[in-house]
Amino acid sequence: MSSSKVVQRALRWAYVWNWGHRGVSSTLTLILAALLGPTAFGVVAMGMAYIALVEMLLEQGFTAAIMQRKDLQPQHLDSIFWLVLVVSGPLCAASIVAGEWWAHANRLPELGPVIAVLSLTIPIHGLTIVQHAIFGREMDFKSLAIRANCAALFGGVVGVSMAIAGFGYWALVAQRVSEVTAGLILLWSLSHWRPRLRFSSKHARELIGFSSATFVGQLGRFAGLRADVVIIGLFFGPTVVGLYRLAARLVNTLLVVFTRPLEWVALPHYSRMQDDPAELRRALLKSLRLSGLASFPLLGLLAGVSDPLLACLGEQWAAAAQPLQILCLAGMFAVVSLFVAPLVQAIARPQIFLAVTWISAICNAVAILTASVLLRGANIEVQLAGVAGAVLVIAVLVTTPMSLVLYRRCSAVSARDVMAAIGWFGASAIAAAFASGVVSTIGSGLGFAPFPVLVAAGIAGGLAGISAVVLFDGEARSGCLDLFRRVSGRQIAT
Repeated sequence: MSSSKVVQRALRWAYVWNWGHRGVSSTLTLILAALLGPTAFGVVAMGMAYIALVEMLLEQGFTAAIMQRKDLQPQHLDSIFWLVLVVSGPLCAASIVAGEWWAHANRLPELGPVIAVLSLTIPIHGLTIVQHAIFGREMDFKSLAIRANCAALFGGVVGVSMAIAGFGYWALVAQRVSEVTAGLILLWSLSHWRPRLRFSSKHARELIGFSSATFVGQLGRFAGLRADVVIIGLFFGPTVVGLYRLAARLVNTLLVVFTRPLEWVALPHYSRMQDDPAELRRALLKSLRLSGLASFPLLGLLAGVSDPLLACLGEQWAAAAQPLQILCLAGMFAVVSLFVAPLVQAIARPQIFLAVTWISAICNAVAILTASVLLRGANIEVQLAGVAGAVLVIAVLVTTPMSLVLYRRCSAVSARDVMAAIGWFGASAIAAAFASGVVSTIGSGLGFAPFPVLVAAGIAGGLAGISAVVLFDGEARSGCLDLFRRVSGRQIAT
């Protein structure tokens, strides 16, 4: 099979993975949000942020190291597998002990037991790291899609059942534990690789040499993504965390569903082109274009329907509407920076990834901390808008400019090239946001129920966004015309 066909097949299955997993997760999140409310979401979000950090300490960047290495040998895989497995037990125990301290720091006693139970997923995660990396290196996203989608469905059934039965935030904890456990079983069932009982310090060091810089960079990325939960929890408590995290999760879900498959495929794909700068440049521009096409109109649409969407979940979620709109705009800037990590990792320069992510993370944390200090006595709506605004400011003034500089230096892709690839999709986002926002305002003003307003606004915004893409983007317009001709030709032939 040719290289282009391998990439296309991998990309198709990566989207199946994301659309299935995130579709199930998003549906279940909305159901659980309506059943449980923002406070329960906030408690578990604070626990999940803690566990995500511990899992990152366990993973150590080995996934990227395995996918990037040219001369990967069986001894590399065996050595990393046993290293991770040995470390996971003590790390789980340390997580449970430190979880009590974290609960005390947040003045939230119920957070301790939540972290203790979630810590049981740490050794489970350790058993999946090498297997997951092998599938990614081979671009076998079909197996990963089957595993992720089935596990998400199983965890969701457990979570919703417990929520209906009245278990409160424990339903969210059970959802996570069930999903991770099912994912482990499915991953090993689908994989043909099994570790041999051997360990080579030489082969372990070869991967650690690459993974250590990647790991420090991932810590910075984690700090940038999770600083909001930590700081908001310390200053404002679980209710504000729950409201903010739902808004952030909706934006993140949209980005993950429509752009994360491109990012996943990018690392192994770019790695194969690390010695061909011209092909690497073309691949990067194509990735940027596809990500803009897939995400910008939908982010505009999500901003436009924020009010009726959250009204469908209940009045307790209404305060999340404005931060959702602000975070949608920040998400568009995040798309521009999406391929920095796979690009610098593919050309074996993880130190750049380290520096960029830590600069962004520090700036992001300082901005959120400043907003939290200044708004501590304000009402919830102002607090939420202030934190979301701080995230947007850093995306505009720090992360995006740094990403454009790195694209230029690492692949000869200029800021003008990036704007040519994705610029017109911004017009489609504006069109979608305006059309859906107008319909939402009119429908709510006339007293219609939130759900029919959401449907009408979604249709109006979707049509406006698609129309803008076809109107302003020549390549998209040509593709639509070709599709129309093919469909018309088939109908005439019939």
